Amino acid sequence: MLGAPSSSKSTFPIPSSLQELESQPYNLLPYPHDFEDDDEASRAESFDRLVRLLENGNRSLISCGMGLFEVDEGEEEGEYDVWNDGDRVQALYTLVRKSDSLAPATRSRLVKALCNAIEGLCSALANPGRSKNTSSESPETHGTSSGNYVASQSFRDAFACHTYMLFTLMFFTESQEKFGKSLGNGTSKPKATKSAKNRSNTSGNPTDAEEMATSRALCAQTMLLASTSMSKYQSRLWLRSVPDESLLHLPCRIAYQMLESSTGVIAKKAACGKEALGMIANVVDSSGNGLLNTVVAALVDLLHTYDHMAPLVAELCCMVQEKPTNVLATELLREIGRLDTDGYSATDAGGKASGIRNVAPFISELAAVRPKLVLTNFSLLVPHLSAEPYVLRSAIINSIGHILVRDDVKLAEEKKEEQEEGESDYGSKDDRRIINIAKTRSSLFDILCDHTKDVTSFTRAAALKVLNDLTEKQSLPLDRVMPVTKIAIDRLNDKAVSVRRYSMQLITSLLDNNPFMGLLNPEPYREKVRELETNLKSNIPQAIIEVRDIALEQAKNGDSANDADLEEIQSAALAAAIADAEAKKEANEDLSDAENEFLAKVRALKFSSSALSFIELFENANASFQTMLLSSNSSDVTEALRFFVRAKHFGLPCAVSGMKHALALMWSNETNIQEEVLRAFVDVFVAEPGTDGKELLPENQIAQNFIDLVGQATVSELASIEEAIGRLVKKEIIPPDVFSILWHCASQAEGDLRASAMMVISMAASADPRIVDSAYRLQNLFDAGLGDYTEDHRDWKTARSAACALQRVARAKVDQSSARYLILDLITERLVAVARGDWCMDGNEHDTNSWFCAAEQAINAIFAISPSPEKVSMEILLGHQAAIFGTPDHPETVTDSLRLSRFFFILGHIALKLLIYTEVLSSSVRRANAAKTVSKQESASSVINGKGGN
Repeated sequence: MLGAPSSSKSTFPIPSSLQELESQPYNLLPYPHDFEDDDEASRAESFDRLVRLLENGNRSLISCGMGLFEVDEGEEEGEYDVWNDGDRVQALYTLVRKSDSLAPATRSRLVKALCNAIEGLCSALANPGRSKNTSSESPETHGTSSGNYVASQSFRDAFACHTYMLFTLMFFTESQEKFGKSLGNGTSKPKATKSAKNRSNTSGNPTDAEEMATSRALCAQTMLLASTSMSKYQSRLWLRSVPDESLLHLPCRIAYQMLESSTGVIAKKAACGKEALGMIANVVDSSGNGLLNTVVAALVDLLHTYDHMAPLVAELCCMVQEKPTNVLATELLREIGRLDTDGYSATDAGGKASGIRNVAPFISELAAVRPKLVLTNFSLLVPHLSAEPYVLRSAIINSIGHILVRDDVKLAEEKKEEQEEGESDYGSKDDRRIINIAKTRSSLFDILCDHTKDVTSFTRAAALKVLNDLTEKQSLPLDRVMPVTKIAIDRLNDKAVSVRRYSMQLITSLLDNNPFMGLLNPEPYREKVRELETNLKSNIPQAIIEVRDIALEQAKNGDSANDADLEEIQSAALAAAIADAEAKKEANEDLSDAENEFLAKVRALKFSSSALSFIELFENANASFQTMLLSSNSSDVTEALRFFVRAKHFGLPCAVSGMKHALALMWSNETNIQEEVLRAFVDVFVAEPGTDGKELLPENQIAQNFIDLVGQATVSELASIEEAIGRLVKKEIIPPDVFSILWHCASQAEGDLRASAMMVISMAASADPRIVDSAYRLQNLFDAGLGDYTEDHRDWKTARSAACALQRVARAKVDQSSARYLILDLITERLVAVARGDWCMDGNEHDTNSWFCAAEQAINAIFAISPSPEKVSMEILLGHQAAIFGTPDHPETVTDSLRLSRFFFILGHIALKLLIYTEVLSSSVRRANAAKTVSKQESASSVINGKGGN
């Protein structure tokens, strides 16, 4: 028996529709002649008989394999086909045509029989010389060679017939599923009731939906197998490997429908999206340009129509053959490059605008998985960078980011491999390749930077986001750090919120990934620059020194010589020495040890100077950062706070002032901003850097941070700091040992440190008075804040801080046996001395100016803790009167103006406090009288009720 056919004329060409099978050359009937449909039982039996016919034929196919289709010598092909005869084809047609009306069990048997048949045909094609039951036999035992074997026409007809029937069955299923979704259901079948579901679950039988899902999966896997066989065994299936494109395209036609339903991960699995992609990939790999163009046109149409297709098509581009080139991806990019964007309007909900919005993500999706391919065809996309649709520009910008990241990783891997292999020198070809890569990367970065000023905010935001991703992945070249930082700072003034947000994120990423290591405190760098410049100037080559001296001499002899001109000559000499040393290095000249050391210091100078320039960019932009804190948009505020947290960890001077301004947001009406400010406060002053507040700093460091913060704060900032510290005390975030350290500083330190420690204690006491309200702590407060040190040094700041702390203490009750009352009485005496200005120097205006704040808080403290503040106030005023006007025995005729100013200040403030105190007392009296009246009414009512009961 010979396997090669004598004719290639098909008796089963792929029809354009299922109804066409009832005409020439098929001449099929709707039902077989012996089909009985008198009643439902007869009809079901007839369908069952047709399915059994298919199953019996499948057993023959499995048993005999390709032998069923081989033709003996002298026998014309087409005269006899024992397997795929008219009865089988008629049965297939009738069952597939009426598949929707079949009983679920019968339909499942049909699907299984049809899939088994195709699996058998594919197996026979893969093993043309043997069947499954004779798998140990070789092709040579059957007189065929798999290398040049070509299947008979009858086999091709059978393969085409069954593949088309499977396609039609899948088409019905997908259409039914799509129709069901359009009605709002997962399937067009009516939903089963709860009782029906329970019955099916208890009986162990699958539901209709489960059977449908199983059938869909089986059909998809079988169609994938058929497309794989056509692709892999193309030379065996068709003469001269010229495929029947109508048959080859069948898997694609159904795959398109399956992909339409793959709207998500779950839907993709339910619709067998992965198998659909495999079908299309097989067709692309085995077809010529004609069918490829058809596939590309269909995919582009799907991309235009559905917004979920971009990642699916990108995944498909990774499944096709890529050697020598990925023709599918290239053609798709070419089609996108040809998109007509004229008349595009971003406000349109459909039409051209909708299609472009759906197509654009494919560019970035493909670049994420095949960046080199997109880079190779990037010229096709460049015209869209100046086109109207911003979605295309943004997608191209995103693709550039993927290209630059992958390209950077690839270069790093190649460099590592070369180092491991011991290769230190590049050949000329490698040098040219590296130069070309550098030029390409530079051009792509130029495009990114240019589009940070795009006319559309979406594209500006996309460009900044890409730059941020590159920075976080450490793919930003060193020569781009400064320009990108300037761009990010400039974009903080953008009118679009999204642009400002990504700008702030980019600035924070640049700070986190800066190439200058460690802290960014400018002072060490300035010192290093001065040191290196001095050293380099002293080691300038002799020839340059001689020229410099001549220039200096001429400048000094000139009439208009000044220090700036002389400094410019010195700088020019240093620049010439540096240029000369670098020229020798580039020329590969042998350098002496002194010249090598000179070059090393030049590199150190450039490094330190660059670091200073980087720091100055942030310092000069401090006003922009603080403006972000005042924004009405919460995201601006949040990003600015996060930046200041990172800036503090790196030691930038702008961080402290920024955090002080940020603390004013503690009074914001938005709770999320308050929480973000408090979180930033903890990250900067309380917690270890980078731990998100989970690990705290040592107690002495926390105390020092609070003291430094309070010592440099204004009055308005102190109120915000007090609110923040108070909330942390209430949440018990600050360790108790911190306050022990603060008490120690308040009693042992001197100057501003003492006053700041006392102020922090008073702030914490506003949330927890127990910090100061005990006899022991009050004694400490008396000694540290109002004791001899304060009097001797006239330390009004410490006195003011102690008075602020006393305002958190409850009013004293007269009890001579109470230690708390006795210490508060002593404290009151000291407060009176402060309010009278007993320690002030009349001739020192600065001393009096410092006294005002202390006196104000001292009076406030007196009205807070004294049981009779009006008497204490009278004592203070009498003391001022005696100091100014004297006594009746010794009247004063002349007094100091500073003393008068202190008297009038105290007089006015006491008057105000007495007014408030009087109002508080009267309110208390009214409340007491009201309570007494209510009590009397309740007593009278109880008496009346008692008499009525009797």
